[in-house]
Amino acid sequence: MNDFRTALLWHMEKHHTTIAELARGAQVSADLIKKIRTRDKASTKAEPAERIAAFYGKAVAEFIRCEDLPDSENTLNALIDLLTGPEREMLVAQMRGILASRAKR
Repeated sequence: MNDFRTALLWHMEKHHTTIAELARGAQVSADLIKKIRTRDKASTKAEPAERIAAFYGKAVAEFIRCEDLPDSENTLNALIDLLTGPEREMLVAQMRGILASRAKR
């Protein structure tokens, strides 16, 4: 079984992700990512781990297993879990607007 550090290195290499891209997209500090990358057996707290895994469209367990997930539903669920209640409401309203405009065409 992989540890979080090994999984992070695998995902960053596979997806050609820079530290800056991951920090910005996962909303974690670049210093945290650097720490995990450079220290053997380094790990992180649950919330940053969830954010990093969600950046790649995965739950933490899937992230650590280094699984390629073809299922876009998993990606959406992982990203939606990072949103606040009001952000989710805004997303739902936007999706409904898109669907409504499509129906008018």
